Amino acid sequence: NTVISKKNITFEFVKGTNANPVLIKEVLHKQYLCNNFRTNIPYVEFYNDNVSIDQVKVYVDGKRAAITPKYDFYEVEDVFYSDMRVCYFNLPFEKRNTTSEVIVEKTYKDPRYFANLFLNEPFYLMSGEITIIVPDWVQADFRNYNFSNLAINVTSERDNKKAATVYKYTFSNLQSETKESHKPGPTYIYPHILTQLKSASPDNATPIVYFKQAEDQYKWYKSLTDKLTVNESVIKNQALEITKNEKNDLDKIKAIYNWVQSNIRYVA
Repeated sequence: NTVISKKNITFEFVKGTNANPVLIKEVLHKQYLCNNFRTNIPYVEFYNDNVSIDQVKVYVDGKRAAITPKYDFYEVEDVFYSDMRVCYFNLPFEKRNTTSEVIVEKTYKDPRYFANLFLNEPFYLMSGEITIIVPDWVQADFRNYNFSNLAINVTSERDNKKAATVYKYTFSNLQSETKESHKPGPTYIYPHILTQLKSASPDNATPIVYFKQAEDQYKWYKSLTDKLTVNESVIKNQALEITKNEKNDLDKIKAIYNWVQSNIRYVA
């Protein structure tokens, strides 16, 4: 009943501030078409502390729609993904052949979170284009996955005015994402672009190293875990309370194991 007739997304690396020296500006434009009967469909856009949504515009049959998006924490089955937030609203289609358009502008404050770019959508996609503008002061690689047997064209060209390389991915007739229990993860089955930002020199000084090699990724992960604080006394007291009626080490281990299973929900 509803398809995406056209999707255009542009990503551009730009110079930022001292706190965020490298930014990525995203402009997303989706056009929807209602083929049969009137309906409303949910529109969802994700963001977090490192990726902001700067602007959202909605048009219905060419006219600006009075739709106010809601912003909230992302939640699945009463489990909060505290680092993930969601912008959402209902997209209306008043009758057959109604068109709706959504324009979203985002800013990646930390380019490390610019990772997988998926081509397909929850709806059938008639045509699409992804453009990535990489200035000369950025060193990055892009790897394509699950492109086989699909109408996807990849080009790169020089933009002398911007002193940048422009990568373009054009595609058409992509099937919608499917919901099926126990299916492989999306990176195993859906066409996507894996980005690898190696380094950047926004101020022509010493390059900022991001992910040149696996060691760099480890260092970044460790820098995040180093910020955690653990109060071991709280953990110790809880463990003593759980095991106070147990006589040997094996029973204590079982008691703690069962308590963790019953009381802690592991997310992601």
